[in-house]
Amino acid sequence: MKKHSILFILPSASLGGSELCTLESIAVLKKEGHHIHCIVPFSGSFIKELKILDVKYDIISYDWWVSNKKWPIILKTKMLSGFIKSSYKIKRTIKKENIEKVITVSSVTPVGAIAAKLSNVMHYWFIHEFVDDDHNLV
Repeated sequence: MKKHSILFILPSASLGGSELCTLESIAVLKKEGHHIHCIVPFSGSFIKELKILDVKYDIISYDWWVSNKKWPIILKTKMLSGFIKSSYKIKRTIKKENIEKVITVSSVTPVGAIAAKLSNVMHYWFIHEFVDDDHNLV
């Protein structure tokens, strides 16, 4: 079986549901010999778990594209410009790590999909939530 270089984009560095599922996936993929790299938006307890699994990571700040229905349009517009900046930073990681596949493990941010498109690599979504039902966001 061909070994792949896979980048996971996490919605946070906490140990919530999508992060715990991702840790399980990473453990299996590493055991099969795949190269794994993660990007998280801030430092947190998830990083400790990555270190235990001997997984490389980067901290690149990015916003969610979902927002509270009451947030002003100017704030939502500023978030959009942040997506582009963050996506180009992730694109550099994709190139540096020779990433073949990008997996975004939440529906709350588009930066993995944008960076994968800019890098011409496959992108996959692992959706773990219903944005409106779970968080009252749009």
